[in-house]
Amino acid sequence: MEIAKGTAVERAFAHGGHSRQDAPGTSPAAASISPLAIDGEFAETFAGDADAARDLAGAYAVARAVIAGDAINLRSGDLAYTAGTAKTRKKLRLSMILAGCVVALLFAEAGLRWYLVKKDLDSLNSSINKIYREVFPTRKKLSMRLPNSARRSSG
Repeated sequence: MEIAKGTAVERAFAHGGHSRQDAPGTSPAAASISPLAIDGEFAETFAGDADAARDLAGAYAVARAVIAGDAINLRSGDLAYTAGTAKTRKKLRLSMILAGCVVALLFAEAGLRWYLVKKDLDSLNSSINKIYREVFPTRKKLSMRLPNSARRSSG
């Protein structure tokens, strides 16, 4: 991990068969490895049997995480697996572009409908004004008055 990711490991805990070795290894990093401490609820679970607790420490940690409802992700933080994320992002790029095009087309279609309805209403209003002028040539302005009941509901 130190070579591949450039992450310095300051302290490590040995469990399982590695925790029973009397002498530390020959590597300089082996000096920072200490046996896993057995205390608290962890010690109570294994009734004081330190060897059994160290042997089953990994399984105990996974079981505790499952009971607590936590997601078990051993590849997080500096160790995260990013190739899958990049691949998924690449696959979703086309989908996102297509979704954006669909949204743009929906807005364009709504705008076109609004324009056509407005054009139809303007045409209808001009036809009404033309007919009104033909029927009442002496009146200057077309006044549309709403009945009292319609005024109360609209305002």
